[in-house]
Amino acid sequence: MQTADLSNMQANALWFIKMRWAALAVATILAVLATSVFHFLPESLLLPILSVVVTLALANSVYLHWSRNPAHSGQLVSTQIYVDLVALMVMLHFSGGIENPLAIIGLVHVVIAGIIVSRWESLVVAAISGGLFTMLAWAEFAEVIPHYTFEIFPHDEEGEIHAAHELKYVVTRVLLQFILLFVFWFFVSSISRRLRERESRLHAMTKRAIRERELLERSLATTGSGLRVVGEDLSELWSNDHWGQLLGDDLDTVLSLDVAQVAQEVLADGNLVVSECEVGKTSEKGGAKVLQVTTARLTSAEEGGHQAVQLAQDITDAQEMQKQMIRAEKLAAVGELSGQIAHEINNPVGIISAKARLLQSGRVEEMSSAVAAEIEKIIKLADRVAGVAKGLLGFGRTNVRTRVPADIRTIVDNACDLVQHKAERAKVSLEVNWPDSFPSLSANSDELEQVFVNLLLNAVDATPIGGTVKVSLCDECDSNASTREFVRLK
Repeated sequence: MQTADLSNMQANALWFIKMRWAALAVATILAVLATSVFHFLPESLLLPILSVVVTLALANSVYLHWSRNPAHSGQLVSTQIYVDLVALMVMLHFSGGIENPLAIIGLVHVVIAGIIVSRWESLVVAAISGGLFTMLAWAEFAEVIPHYTFEIFPHDEEGEIHAAHELKYVVTRVLLQFILLFVFWFFVSSISRRLRERESRLHAMTKRAIRERELLERSLATTGSGLRVVGEDLSELWSNDHWGQLLGDDLDTVLSLDVAQVAQEVLADGNLVVSECEVGKTSEKGGAKVLQVTTARLTSAEEGGHQAVQLAQDITDAQEMQKQMIRAEKLAAVGELSGQIAHEINNPVGIISAKARLLQSGRVEEMSSAVAAEIEKIIKLADRVAGVAKGLLGFGRTNVRTRVPADIRTIVDNACDLVQHKAERAKVSLEVNWPDSFPSLSANSDELEQVFVNLLLNAVDATPIGGTVKVSLCDECDSNASTREFVRLK
């Protein structure tokens, strides 16, 4: 038996015990009135009747102690019913037997059984009640036990002729008792069965609703979403815990959106509104949280009014990720553009370099020393521009991230060529010191070159005017205020 059923049965057993105390008090009063006041029964019967009352009171105390264990609640209810039926027949015997109008009191226990216990167990109660009544009627009719006159029932003038000794009356009375018992059993048990089935369906629906609500709350908590429902007067009808965590209990914490005002507008026109707002609570990365609040109107068919539902989601990280994607797209566009620019530069620079070398090799004897020096300068500058264009082309090229043997010196030299112009404008010198021999590394050249470009740019920005950014391979390197040691490789 489930815990809920045991709890209900225990509550029924306790209720039965309380009702018995009241019934015993009423029985005591009626016994005193019938024997000592109105003399419907001989006064000598007061003691036997009160003995039964005291016995039931002692049994009730035992029942109360027994009820403390919920596991015994089912047996306790059945025991109370059967013991009460026996006690009622004994009290009925001392108070006029089947001539007593209160003989139908056995119906009470059939009704109680039909409500508390199962349908078939209540049928057993009805059968036992009828059987006990039949035994009492037969015993008095056969004069196995004495019949006590109940003066309220009509008798002859001498009081010696009793209806309980008349066969027709006894048979009719017993049949009527059985008919009443089983009619009451049928109607009460049928109604109780329907009520139990309805209660069972309601209980199942309640459990399902609770599970669905818990699932919804867990889902919203997992996604970090807050949800609330407001009425037409903007009073909060329901909200999950995460709503308060996101916006706070006081809506004045919202900086750039009046959530209550949005709800009021949605209730008025019924349109779906998606808004963004900032709240004073800081995010994990610092700064205000950015929330997306979706507000929609709910129509209540039962109440005829309107309600609004609001869903709040923390989109701070999503917006930051979107910004990073935009920056990445811009960098990709810059890389692609730099490759195109490098191609455009390479062609004229290559022609300039080739023409200058042609002049230098073919007609250097016809030139003055000043012209030869200028041509030499043109060649050097053209080579430099070609190197920068080559670096831009490599920087902007899309490639597969594979590691191959690479010369770290070539990678750093290319990075220095790309940063050289910025260093000259900042009046910072780049100094590269490499040993004659250096083993190759397994690396992605383009990615490693980008790392060195970023490091060199940071080093140039951090170096004062006139300083030097030194790129070297050494065990120990000296540094001072005007020099930034950039790379130490071992």
